[in-house]
Amino acid sequence: MNVLELIQHDHDEVAGIFDELAIAARHDRRTDEAARLSARLVAVARIHARAEERVVYDVMRTSIAPLKAFALAGPHEHEMLDITLDKLLVQRPSDEFRVIVKVARDLFEMHARDREEGEILPLVAEVIGPDELSVLACDMLAEQARIRPKILHLVGIPERAA
Repeated sequence: MNVLELIQHDHDEVAGIFDELAIAARHDRRTDEAARLSARLVAVARIHARAEERVVYDVMRTSIAPLKAFALAGPHEHEMLDITLDKLLVQRPSDEFRVIVKVARDLFEMHARDREEGEILPLVAEVIGPDELSVLACDMLAEQARIRPKILHLVGIPERAA
C-alpha cells in the first residue's frame, strides 16, 4: 500500500461513519448510538489528520508550490472540521445535531474529496516516486499507531473498544 491508497482508505472510512451517523441522527431516541458514532468519527478523523499533517504535509512543504500551499492550508481546514466535529460530542440527536452532521460532512467533502483527492493527491503521485510513497505509508501508519491511544483517550473511547 502506498500513502495515496492509505489516505483514500482513511477518507472512505470517515465517509462511512458519516453515513452511519446521518442515519442514527434521524432518530431522536438513538442517543447512545449517535454518541458512539460521534466519538468514533472524531477519533478516526483526528488520527488521520494529525498523522497526515506530521508525515505527508511535512514532505509537501518542501515540494512544488501547489503542494506547499496546500500543506500550509490543510491543517487549518482540519482545524475547522475538528471544531465542528467536537460539537457532536456534546449534542444529542436533534435538528441542530443533524445540521452539525451535515456541516461537518460538507467540510470533510470539500477538504478530503474535492481538494485532496481531486487536486493534491494526483500532483503528489507526479512528484513523489513509488518507493517514497510506500515509505510514507509506513511512516503514516506508524504515526497513527503512536497517536491513537492518546486521541482515543481524549474522545473517551477505551482503546480495547476501538
